[in-house]
Amino acid sequence: MRPQIIVTIDGPAGAGKSTVARRLARALNYRYVDSGALYRAVAWQVRQTGLNPADAPALEHLLQDFRPVIAAEVQDFRLTAGGRDITREL
Repeated sequence: MRPQIIVTIDGPAGAGKSTVARRLARALNYRYVDSGALYRAVAWQVRQTGLNPADAPALEHLLQDFRPVIAAEVQDFRLTAGGRDITREL
């Protein structure tokens, strides 16, 4: 079995991380995953439910049931929550 390699790119907002990551994924034929979108998806779900972000027990309950679906390909990353594609909203 071939070892799996994961490449991560970190930096400040607007530095070009996504652009470089997509190009690198294309060049290496790797999947592109926008990990920041996962964090934003949680915030999106909190907003959708109207929860107070400071209510830790409510957030814990929310996260137990929150099951976003990730579709990651070489050049495409999609995130779906509750059967709805929320990628553009993030």
